[in-house]
Amino acid sequence: MLLPPFRGLSKVDGISIRLSWQQVVSTLRLNGIDWGFVMIERDASLCADDGSYRYSRLELTPNVFANLLIALYDGKQFNRQDAISTIMKYHIDHGGVAGKSSYASVFKKVTQGFLRESLSNPGYGVWLLRHKTTSIESYDEGKVVEEDSSRSTRSFEVEKTLGDGTGSVYVYYYDAYRQLAALNGSDVWPCKVGMSNGNAISRIIDQAGTAYPEIPRIALLINCDSARDMETAMHSILKLRGRWMEDAPGSEWFLTNPNEVESLFHAICENA
Repeated sequence: MLLPPFRGLSKVDGISIRLSWQQVVSTLRLNGIDWGFVMIERDASLCADDGSYRYSRLELTPNVFANLLIALYDGKQFNRQDAISTIMKYHIDHGGVAGKSSYASVFKKVTQGFLRESLSNPGYGVWLLRHKTTSIESYDEGKVVEEDSSRSTRSFEVEKTLGDGTGSVYVYYYDAYRQLAALNGSDVWPCKVGMSNGNAISRIIDQAGTAYPEIPRIALLINCDSARDMETAMHSILKLRGRWMEDAPGSEWFLTNPNEVESLFHAICENA
């Protein structure tokens, strides 16, 4: 029987031992092993040809971090800090080098670069990775969440649609933030301003459909053929206005409101 490469690790009398697949299979049939110490890496992308850890003795760079994130969290919802801590520990435990005291900046580079199209953050600190998988595993419950298409079509309604094109820029928010802003006398609150070259509603459902008990309000959907350029222009203007929530995960959360984003759309179109 052919088995994928891996690194097996076990402890007998406190001594760490590297095992081959055949040895692990045999060992698991015996008594006397502390089963809690047996660990098998099933993702061949983390393994060299000899079965050892691919990134042993290497720095935890953004590229390495991204590959570990895919291997450990693809198809899951997770907490940002939990993921950072788990990846650092995994890398060091397997012989890698961690030269930084904090990897928050590395995580941000991964979200804005390597895995921009695969990662989404439906709320503060909560992320969802869909690189190869299509199901979602909730980070807090450890259960696979199947999407309910009937629930999606009933609950996720767009309040206002503008423009025409193959792509779109969308604005959504959680009503609790709007209500809190109103209580504080503010007319801006955390809104996600993102884009999609495909079905924007499906992307929003992927991001926010299972993360919180509250359904997000999709306040605005702007259809256009150059969605990426439109999003970039809007982000740039909002950043110049000091609205970017720099400490929020990702780069798409702004203190704004749907009316402001709509006015930006019209202004950008008039000056195009």
